[in-house]
Amino acid sequence: MDTLPFSADKLAKMAQATQCLKALGHPIRLGILCALKNGECNVQQLETMLGTSQSNISQHLNQMKHRDILVSRREGNQVFYQVRDVRMFELLNLLQTIYCGDDDA
Repeated sequence: MDTLPFSADKLAKMAQATQCLKALGHPIRLGILCALKNGECNVQQLETMLGTSQSNISQHLNQMKHRDILVSRREGNQVFYQVRDVRMFELLNLLQTIYCGDDDA
């Protein structure tokens, strides 16, 4: 077993991973990720899919953007969101397998 201390780079990556996991630590944010699995969405689409208010969705989207999970683009007066790194869906698929069995995420 390696008993050397973690490098500063490894510690920084661990902190980044922790922020990512925190970003997924709420049912609405996990729902946003599930919705984005099918492609980019705007706030109104997410509001309809998740059954919550626009202000609530916007707060969660901002948290996910702040933690580098999502990126956005503006088209007219609408903002569309998508996942920054599609490998996030591998994590989502793993969570689905562990917690949902054969159900769709």
